[in-house]
Amino acid sequence: MTALKDLMEFMARLRGRRKTVLLLSEGLGVNMLNVIDAPASTSSRAGDVAREAMRAALRGNVAIYPIDPKGLVVDGAGGDTESAPDFATLRADASNARDSLRAVADVTGGFAVTNSNNFAPAFERIVRENSAYYILGFYSTNERRDGKYRRLDVRVKRPGLVVRARDGYLAPTGRAAAPPPAAKTISPALADAIGSPLAVPNVPMRLFAAPYKGEGDTAAVAVAVEIDASGIVLEENNGTFTGKLEVAYAATSASGKVFPGDRHYVTLTLKPDTYERVKGSGFRVLLEPRLPPGRYQLRVAAGNTGGRAGSVVYDLEVPDFTKGALVMGGVSLTSVSQSGVQTARPKDPLSGLLPGPMTATRNFSAGDTLAIYTEVYEPGRSAAAHTVDVKLELRADEGRVIATKSEERSSRELEGKPGGYGFLSELPLKGLTPGIYVIHVEARANIGERPTVSRDVQIRVR
Repeated sequence: MTALKDLMEFMARLRGRRKTVLLLSEGLGVNMLNVIDAPASTSSRAGDVAREAMRAALRGNVAIYPIDPKGLVVDGAGGDTESAPDFATLRADASNARDSLRAVADVTGGFAVTNSNNFAPAFERIVRENSAYYILGFYSTNERRDGKYRRLDVRVKRPGLVVRARDGYLAPTGRAAAPPPAAKTISPALADAIGSPLAVPNVPMRLFAAPYKGEGDTAAVAVAVEIDASGIVLEENNGTFTGKLEVAYAATSASGKVFPGDRHYVTLTLKPDTYERVKGSGFRVLLEPRLPPGRYQLRVAAGNTGGRAGSVVYDLEVPDFTKGALVMGGVSLTSVSQSGVQTARPKDPLSGLLPGPMTATRNFSAGDTLAIYTEVYEPGRSAAAHTVDVKLELRADEGRVIATKSEERSSRELEGKPGGYGFLSELPLKGLTPGIYVIHVEARANIGERPTVSRDVQIRVR
């Protein structure tokens, strides 16, 4: 029940749409009829949690479709007849379990598939019901917070139609929560986009992030967000196109901790020729989150101030740059063709390190030239002088090496201070056959057990 409640609360955060959950279960272990109709708390902890799960589903517009995988059950078939010889009791237990599944479906606006081996028509019906629908809302005149289930009846005037809708809702309990403070620094559309667990496609964009050693035990994450110009609304005034772009980001760790990020406002003032170029190539924003080691879901939202907004979700792993014999930062790319993309730089940790702004695109033309940058660190560096070999390989999809670049660095460069070896290399794509390639970057310390680290980046040549 706790898992079901957590899922319903997660789904409720997806706004502005009907959500569907297929619940594959032979029974929930809780009498859902009692849970839904009980005026207050139930007699068990599982029942109380189940009630909160239903409350979250109703509040979040989640339709649950329970599907009993046992299929057709006749005369207790499917039960253990040796341990339960009373077939009437088995049938009664099965009926109670099915009733609970049906209750979950009826309350949330779905339907239950029980005691049947014919699943295909049920799946087709689920698709039909969730492909076209209306969302209706109302304010109840009954403001009592008694937790009771209140019935609803939705009717239509046209004859011959069948209405499928939720038949009620659970009233809230306890004291009413204080309204959240009005957001002063972020628009409602951007707040919804960055708060959504899934990407919001209203403003198409792509993202790439590369972590590098920062101050202390935190990493400086270089982020490039490239936004499709179709999602940006600009106004023309005397031949100049103007508008304000709002960008925000946040990171959520694997344990669920949220690291709020910065919000930036970019004022766009584009001449006609620049505007035409932006319509073809988009618009780029460079950011720099600061994060401790760990695994994250990085979410970036962007949109016009006061208008529509979208978001993109990116899985990010930040290494611990203070531990290990050899650690490699992220691999960042830019190219000659991408250097002309209109770019705003609220923060750019790679400024002066790459010959142009970092790009999130991974599709390049065969005549382009790439610049690749990474950093290699030795947190537990030996005092003895040694070298570090850094090698770049361009590999074809089947693993064949097309081009190689290498460099040898000396530990004397660091003069005993903490830091890293920066590695920058150019890679011409001229003459390459269109297709998928892998950029493989590898570093090896020539001391002791010769520790090695590597990273791979996939690109496509068109």
